[in-house]
Amino acid sequence: MSDRAQHLAGTRSFAQVAIEWLPRIKSLNALKVFIVLCSHADRETSKCFPSKGTMARAAAIDTREVARALRSLESIGAIRVEFRDGSRSGVSSSSIYTISPPSRAYDGNETAEKFKGEVRALVAGFVAAGVAFEFTSKNGVATVQYRSKNGINTKAQTALEPYVAAMPWQLFHEYVQLGISDALPEKRRPPARQNSRRRHV
Repeated sequence: MSDRAQHLAGTRSFAQVAIEWLPRIKSLNALKVFIVLCSHADRETSKCFPSKGTMARAAAIDTREVARALRSLESIGAIRVEFRDGSRSGVSSSSIYTISPPSRAYDGNETAEKFKGEVRALVAGFVAAGVAFEFTSKNGVATVQYRSKNGINTKAQTALEPYVAAMPWQLFHEYVQLGISDALPEKRRPPARQNSRRRHV
């Protein structure tokens, strides 16, 4: 079981998780959608995949409000959103949602500075070890791949995924760039690659 799942499972219920996130959730609709996601989440993986229609019916709001609520929840780190294998084309309205532990929540300037140092140091170490960071986007949803010569670097993925889930994407991207700059001499500092067609799940 992952560290995240261990944090959410055990003696903690998803109801408790929702209560702990409450001070950071910005709207009633976002809270409704978060509760729906918690009610669907698997205790072992913290993941669920209800469709937007299912969430809309359960929360008594329309699908556009669900979409706005999901963006709000993702922006504060309460959930991580991924495409399902069959929905890359955008035809399906169902994605995979992972509930994040409140202890990893982004909580303003103090947390931003803490995360900045941690992410920067991790990225610099992985870049020195030969890992390349590739940022991708599909249908407005951004993510990052951690590539080494043998494929995806799972150590980098495991170390940095909690930060991806816990903080605004723009800040994570900025801190990765700083870590890359720390690791490479001035003349060898390429920006993290951008790819608008591919998305890593």
